[in-house]
Amino acid sequence: MRTNCINILMAGIAACDSIIMTWMVKNDVTDYLEDECRPPSNFFVVLLEVVASGIQDILRRSSAWLSLLMALVRFLAIKNALNSKFDFLSLPIFGVKVILGAVGMSALTTLFYWCRVRIVEVEPWRAPVSCGIFPAGSTVPHYTQLIVPMFFMDAAQALKVFNVIDGALKIVPTGIFPILTFLLVQNLRSASKSRQKVFIAKGASQEENSHKTDQTTKLVILMAITYMTAEGPLAIIYLIQGFATGPLELLDMCQDLNNVLSLFVALNTVTHFLICLAVSSQYQKTVKNLFSCGRRLKIDMLSQK
Repeated sequence: MRTNCINILMAGIAACDSIIMTWMVKNDVTDYLEDECRPPSNFFVVLLEVVASGIQDILRRSSAWLSLLMALVRFLAIKNALNSKFDFLSLPIFGVKVILGAVGMSALTTLFYWCRVRIVEVEPWRAPVSCGIFPAGSTVPHYTQLIVPMFFMDAAQALKVFNVIDGALKIVPTGIFPILTFLLVQNLRSASKSRQKVFIAKGASQEENSHKTDQTTKLVILMAITYMTAEGPLAIIYLIQGFATGPLELLDMCQDLNNVLSLFVALNTVTHFLICLAVSSQYQKTVKNLFSCGRRLKIDMLSQK
């Protein structure tokens, strides 16, 4: 799979989505196992949760921008296919640089809010009388997250500013995606018409290569459409939460919509695998090799005997 920039960007998006989904499952499992007899987490565990929450926020935003950058790179590669100065767009190392740049820029936004988080010790946790597994009167240190004032803003103001910035960074790709998708479709049609005139002289091998090129472009277009459907409405909700000052019912409705629309984000993550599997022949070959590795190992062992 590590043969071109698009595949590297696909791997970056997959890594972001996998970590995000793992964190969501972890939170659901933790909520399910919550028990009044279970003591609070120690300082180290709370610290890990804060760091993991920040990483999840960084990767969630990075996944959106990597989808946009993948479409942009594909458009520029097709637009300048005959210009050797743009050959770097197809190199795997360029995909790595794009991923690092997107994650770095997303980290700056996350630090604006998460650098204000402090872990403080509050009143010790006391085991309820109904919990017989603890001695009477025993206590456990209790740590929690606290948002401290910074830049002359309290926690509520900082959250509003963060929601506005985060929503804007999500809605910008949503607005650019339709333009890039339209341009990709136009370039795909133009390239197909031009190749049809050349196929007669070039032969079937050139036609096979062009088919792979078309499949890659279709993959990018499909992933762009799924992103617009999943992240666009959620970005609007973030902006409303950032600008709205009331009434309280509006903020509660936005929070409810946020929870519902998060389900579409999860579905979007699942469709990435299905789209890649349906469109990319390299992806299909890699998945086939992955799941047939046990059978190949058995054949190799039998051949050695």
